[in-house]
Amino acid sequence: MRTGAALAAAILFTVGLCRASPPCDIARSKMSSRTTSAPLLNTPEAWPRQFEGQLNAGNLDGMLALYEPEAHFLKKSGETLVGRDAIRKVLGGMIEVKTQFRSRVVRATTIGDIAQLYTDFEGTSLNQSGKTVPVRNSAIEVLRRQPDGSRKLIMVDPNGRE
Repeated sequence: MRTGAALAAAILFTVGLCRASPPCDIARSKMSSRTTSAPLLNTPEAWPRQFEGQLNAGNLDGMLALYEPEAHFLKKSGETLVGRDAIRKVLGGMIEVKTQFRSRVVRATTIGDIAQLYTDFEGTSLNQSGKTVPVRNSAIEVLRRQPDGSRKLIMVDPNGRE
């Protein structure tokens, strides 16, 4: 049920943006960080790969630099974290358990300066006993183009498509 609500919210958000910011440019991407050439640095499709690189390197500050200061992070519990300071704890926890991800953008929709991504993340982390376990997330991410052309995350639901 939560997935349906998250998907409905994402669709309404996108439809609202489309009405407010023509023209609509819908792009479908099959990019994989491991199987295709790197996307252009400032395209929405490049964001997950940048996140993946910072996470895999254990660079918390680098990860947080990819988020807008007041970004929203929807936890699996339904709680919404607002701002980099709140999100820092979650991302730091991922580094602490040695999470390593590979990303694949399933779909990207861009409307003006806003982009919505459907990204699959697969990888590993350590469980409480220190054993390596598989992890997967089917995320919904919303990005905003910055004045320098880069993209920063404004909202993410890491489990929005599960």
